[in-house]
Amino acid sequence: MSVKDNFLAYLAFYGKDEPNGLTQAKYAQRAYAEYEEDGCLYFKMERHRSALGATYTRGLPMAAFATRIDKYQYDPKDNSTSVVESVEESLDFKSIDYDRLAEEMCFDFGFEFQDNAENGYILKEHLTGDSWIVSQDEDFKGCIDEILLLFDEYFEIILNTENIDKENAKKFVVNFKESASEYLREKIEMAWDDAEFEE
Repeated sequence: MSVKDNFLAYLAFYGKDEPNGLTQAKYAQRAYAEYEEDGCLYFKMERHRSALGATYTRGLPMAAFATRIDKYQYDPKDNSTSVVESVEESLDFKSIDYDRLAEEMCFDFGFEFQDNAENGYILKEHLTGDSWIVSQDEDFKGCIDEILLLFDEYFEIILNTENIDKENAKKFVVNFKESASEYLREKIEMAWDDAEFEE
């Protein structure tokens, strides 16, 4: 049996539980620059990692990701794979799903309206404990802007960690806040629709 045949049998044995996340499908679709040396199989493969606060769920596309090129070694002597080289590529800004990223990062914010007859209504946010006095026809921009300020320090850290240039960093923050603002507005409007006020 050839080294490659051994490797394919190894992938078949592990299914989706291979220690380095390799599968037969990924190998067939993404592997390139393949060669054998000293009894081992080597190949390169494009891999992705979540970025900019996006979450990773197996089988689902990521809202934001960075690409890297990993070089793998399969050693039939101990029937194992290892990453022998990894080169990080740039983060793909064109593929960012801002609406999905905003939903992931703002999902835990929850809103509730309470009566406050003299000045309108109290809008309460459960995660932070913050509250505002609002009118029925207000667009809630002030409340949303206050919530979005919570992300400023986080993004300053994460954008520096990702080594993103200032122009792309600025565009990212603007686009994220636009999507997050719309998502939070929808949550507030749903809370308004669900509110029960005393007559």
